[in-house]
Amino acid sequence: MPAACRLFLTVSSLFCAASLLTSTADATDAAAAAAAQFLARGHVNGCPFSVLDLGRGRDSADERLLMEPLMCVTTSPDELAPRFDPVLRRSYLSVPVLLSDSELLAHASRQVNRPDLGTLSPARITEVNTVEDGLPTSVIVALDFVWTPPQPVGFLWLGCRREVGCNEILRSHQLEAIEGVLLSAKLLGLSSNASTTFTYRLMVQNQTLSMSNGGSRDVARPPTCPQLRPLKTLESENCAIQVYQRLDRRGHYLVEPLLCYDKTIAETILRKDKLRGTNYLRLTLMLHDDFVLNTVKTHLEYLRPISVEFMRLWQAKAVVDSEFSNRYQIGTLLISENSSLAKVQVHCSNWSDCAALRCAITTDPIYFWRHVKWTYETTVDDTCLHTPATDPKHSWQVLREAKPISARSRRQLQCNGTPCKYVKYRGGKEYTVVLQRIRGSVSFQRNWTEYENGFGDETDFWIGLEAVHALSKFGITLRIELKLFNGTELFGEFNEFRVGNSSTNYRMTYSEMATTAGFSNMGFDPLIKHQGMQFSTLDRDNDANENSCSNNWGRGGWWFSSCYDFYPTGLFPLSKTSNYSYMIFGDVQRLAFRQVRLMFEADFCG
Repeated sequence: MPAACRLFLTVSSLFCAASLLTSTADATDAAAAAAAQFLARGHVNGCPFSVLDLGRGRDSADERLLMEPLMCVTTSPDELAPRFDPVLRRSYLSVPVLLSDSELLAHASRQVNRPDLGTLSPARITEVNTVEDGLPTSVIVALDFVWTPPQPVGFLWLGCRREVGCNEILRSHQLEAIEGVLLSAKLLGLSSNASTTFTYRLMVQNQTLSMSNGGSRDVARPPTCPQLRPLKTLESENCAIQVYQRLDRRGHYLVEPLLCYDKTIAETILRKDKLRGTNYLRLTLMLHDDFVLNTVKTHLEYLRPISVEFMRLWQAKAVVDSEFSNRYQIGTLLISENSSLAKVQVHCSNWSDCAALRCAITTDPIYFWRHVKWTYETTVDDTCLHTPATDPKHSWQVLREAKPISARSRRQLQCNGTPCKYVKYRGGKEYTVVLQRIRGSVSFQRNWTEYENGFGDETDFWIGLEAVHALSKFGITLRIELKLFNGTELFGEFNEFRVGNSSTNYRMTYSEMATTAGFSNMGFDPLIKHQGMQFSTLDRDNDANENSCSNNWGRGGWWFSSCYDFYPTGLFPLSKTSNYSYMIFGDVQRLAFRQVRLMFEADFCG
């Protein structure tokens, strides 16, 4: 099974590569690859590495150990800048790729250090090329890998399509598009007279996830473990616990990875990839848990166990029924570096399907997880593979009777003591209106308690910080709409908008403003100055200014910094004005607006 690494870049993400699949040029290469047995893998400074055992050399009693190319990029997306190719007359990104490093090699040597093993040496690379595999060609294309051996760094050139552009890819932090790029590298040293070609897929550096495809190559898979016997199956609240006895070591017991969905530790995050035009949920599974391990030890006390340990997940593949697969697709399982957690993406055909699915999972996970099972293999001491002989495993206890979904609908969520107001908009999408000011009939010069609980009438209102927190605590899309006095209508959407609870003074964060055409026409991000700020009112000052922004400018409540670029709770203007105490929008030119609406894309479950 290929060992690919596939991760998704955030603002500060870096990226690197992990070994994927051997392709051999001739019988000599095939023999060399077969002789090179997988020994270990790990992470060094956020980069994955893979070590091969080449066996004893003719003139040495020591084992020959080889560390494959690192393929790590130590430049963040924010540090990249578009370039221009004057020959092809196109924009491109030049991504520096670290192939080898003596310091990282030393760290890796210490991680795999065992008395019976020899010295770890770096792979000798003679050639690196790009292999285009599954790239979204409407967005980005692999042009070339520019490198001169034996330099430790090469440069991956990525061409940007004119319809999207390199600047848009960088602004939207959509460099996950390069996850489809494959790099092939020719290595020397596996055989006496030939090079061997291996292929690598890009992944994220300094993220704790790696693709659950086990070792470097099929030929390098550890042998099957014959010395295990199923002992007993225990039950926790949500998942089954399978315990094994080691027959080759008296008193040693093993526990299979849980592969269990635990909603107490998992955020069900709804995201949209605007460049690809897709929507997906990101779910978290628990693999290892100290409480579960202690529970197993308690049940085995009568056996006087010497050790009880979790196995490590080597690979896992989702098995779903046909009815489910017609509506949703389960992505690759991504495993944390310490093997305690795993994340998986569930792709939907549209935002509404994702929102409905998130509601179902939040209400009762059994309605989702009954459709999903896992076939998987685990490692024992990293020396051999264990393939469970049982049926595919569920991520949720399905033996208990499913509880009916609550009849309480999301429309019954209370905002300011009455059902929340909704609006149909843009292709039938439904939005929860958070703040609205149309007529100026309601004063927004209110104290902390009023902003916390909500206030207003049918046309001008604020639903309250508690309701805003309840709607946005898992991340939601915020849409802002303004109408200026000259009739211009401005709008913008902000992804993964979140408001904390009262203990954080309702701190506000978001990931980015959507800049793709159709999602914003504002020209600049009016919330960037307010990012990460706590809420402030006329009687509670949490802003970054030496004075109270609220008391100085209109006495409205807002996520002030020092003080604002956007102020929808200022005084209501009856005519065009540039007075900072009124509802104002702008970073350089301050524009008063006559109407404003803030709303969440409705995917909240009551």
